[in-house]
Amino acid sequence: MCNAAAGVDVVFALDASGSIEKDNFVRAVHFVGAVVQSLMIRTPQTPNGFQVALVSFADRVDVRFYLDTYTDKELMLAAINVPYTRGRTYINLALRYSLLYKVGYTLVILTRPQRPTASVQEQFEIDVMYSRS
Repeated sequence: MCNAAAGVDVVFALDASGSIEKDNFVRAVHFVGAVVQSLMIRTPQTPNGFQVALVSFADRVDVRFYLDTYTDKELMLAAINVPYTRGRTYINLALRYSLLYKVGYTLVILTRPQRPTASVQEQFEIDVMYSRS
């Protein structure tokens, strides 16, 4: 379990557009679930835990839940199962929406791999690693 010395806010932005195939989208959803499973979620008993938000994007941005929506990990994990919507890839909308409406400040973007030789899991790990710097 990943513990935070001080509260950390993380926003996952899932690419649900036609740019990512449904199989890769499902992998991204599972990846988010695995990361959330490893986190200590902020509760009244764990005030230094992580707060997590989830945004999906394609033609529009859908906030699936905000940072303060869930303090119960099981409810949060159930809410991560979002639909694959297809459409165009408007990642700029996800970024703008997250900043303007203060969904959160640490944003992890999950979209299609940039290198065809890399597995989806490897690319997601690379994206998360770079988002921490």
